[in-house]
Formats: sequence, structure tokens, C-alpha cells
Amino acid sequence: MINKAINQYVNKVYNELNEINTTLDKMIQLICFSDMFATEEKEKLIKKLTQTTSVYYKTPFWDGNNLKFNPGGIHGRFTSRRIQDKTLFAEQLKTIQEAINNLGQIRFKFNCYTADHTMIPKTDYTHVLSPYHLVVYHDNYYCIGLKEDDKRVWHYRVDLMSDVEIVRDEEGKMVIAQVCAFEGLPISNACWDPEKYMSEHLNMAYDSPKDIRIKIKNTDYTILHDWFGNHYEKTTEACEEGYDVVLVKTSPSMIVHWAMQYGTNVEIMDEEIRAKIRDEIKELESDNTLVICNKNNINEIIITDDAGLCVDSLNGEPGVYSARYAGDHAPQEVVLNTTS
Repeated sequence: MINKAINQYVNKVYNELNEINTTLDKMIQLICFSDMFATEEKEKLIKKLTQTTSVYYKTPFWDGNNLKFNPGGIHGRFTSRRIQDKTLFAEQLKTIQEAINNLGQIRFKFNCYTADHTMIPKTDYTHVLSPYHLVVYHDNYYCIGLKEDDKRVWHYRVDLMSDVEIVRDEEGKMVIAQVCAFEGLPISNACWDPEKYMSEHLNMAYDSPKDIRIKIKNTDYTILHDWFGNHYEKTTEACEEGYDVVLVKTSPSMIVHWAMQYGTNVEIMDEEIRAKIRDEIKELESDNTLVICNKNNINEIIITDDAGLCVDSLNGEPGVYSARYAGDHAPQEVVLNTTS
């Protein structure tokens, strides 16, 4: 009986230590891979963490005296910033989170960068926001909230905010956040999905999201997942073999540039968006041709051909999608038969 009790106690202690070490592993990895800390700060934090555990704890990121992970292996917006800038950014995040926790308001200036890498205010205007959430979108931190007498949701990049402070009244009390009545009010974490909000605001655009149909290879879903997470749905719409039509709700303005970025992998099916893509391509072609002519002092007429088919009975289709209209690598005769 005594041996059994001892074994149970040893197993319990072992499991608890293993759980502690696993948690410590995760914390050290987060610190190592963060771009918000300078190398000296990382070493100081990890040293303090390892001092809280037993002498038997080992991690490949720390040899007991030095950081083994190469900080140069991280590329992020904050990697090359001075320690003072990172400290200020961290303080701004704390101020915003304090306002969120206490349902208070914040005021701040919003900035932009100049050619000499200096950040300056866009205007003299001081923004006042009732913040509700902090999110991270593609390595950028955003504060999401509401403004007084405005039914729209607003979001601001935190690293472009300055002079962030909690709004207080004459007695020094925190001014309570504004609550505006509009559909989808993001007040409660319990009912608001930040991933859904970010997928619906591609590149954090401000225009109203809409349902957009996208044709994609059934082997390229990683592209959709990278940008929209789980917020896309495969439809039952008929499509050629090897392709699917997927429904995504997102920014109609940003999807134009997104589709051009992944032009060989995706195809927008909505005619309104396709028309915007065609207009964007024509403008790019015109601008770039003009730039090439100017740089090379060409004063003669230049004729260009994009080798696309624009069929009147198909409302101008397939246009820039001619090469893939009958499927990838389809022979020209198949493309012609498909459009005839």
C-alpha cells in the first residue's frame, strides 16, 4: 500500500512538472519568435523564466547563459525598431487594453511615414474612439471600435497611432465608451468573431463586404485559408474537372487586387468584379506603357496585344482569362471551340 501511494505521488509530481515544462516551452518559443523584443530583452526574459524551474529543465533555445535562437531569423515590422519605439508601442497596447477592459474611451493622433522614415501626424485632428477589440492582421496590430453618433465600425493600425491616452472628465474619471445601435455591434467577445471580421475586411479595407464567387483549383485551397481562414464555403456550382467555385464574403475593392496577385491560381466569377479587374489591368497597361516610353524617349506609336479573346456574345469574355478559359494548358483549338 505504501509503495502504491508513493508511486501515485511520484506520477502526480512528474505529470505536474511535465505540464509546467510544456507551458514554459511555449512561453520561451513565443518570446524567441516575437519581433516586439530586442535581443537583450529576450535574453533577460528567458533567463528569468528558466530560473523559476528545476536545474533539469532543458530547452534548445537557451543554453543557460545565452540565447541559441538567432534573432536575425525574424523579419517583422518591429525587428529594426529602436528599443524605445518598441517600449512605446507596448505601452500604447496596454493603454488601449485598459480602456477596453473598463469600457472607456481613448484619444490619439493618427500618423503616416515620410520618405526619410519619420512618422508624422496625417492631420492635426485628434481621434476619439471607444475601443472594443485588439486584433493582429498579417503582422499589423489593429484597434477596433466605435465613434460617437457613427454606426460604422472603425479600425486603426496601432503602430500608426501616437499620443494614446484614456479620455477622462474634469474629475479625472474615465469617460464611458459610446454604444451605437447598428447590426453586428462588436461589444462582447462571446458573440463577436474577430477572424470573421478580418476575412470580411480584406487588407483591413473599409468598404462593405459582399458575397463573391471565386473559381479555384481544388489543390489551391491553402491560398484561401491564408487570407480568409475558415470563412469560405465550397458551392455546388458546376465547374470543370479539378476546379471548385467557392463563396467568400469580403471587400469588393480589395478582392480586385487580391485576384490580380493570384491571377494564375484564382478566377473571380462575379461580372461586376471582373469588370473592375479588366479596368485595373487596362489602366496598369496604359500607365506602364507610358512610363516605358518616357524613360526610353520613345515618341513613336506603339501597338500592344494581350492575346486575349473578347467575344461580344459572351459579354467580352474570356478577355484576360483566355489562356485558362478551357482549362489549364488547353490547346488553342480547344479554347476556340469553347468560345465559339
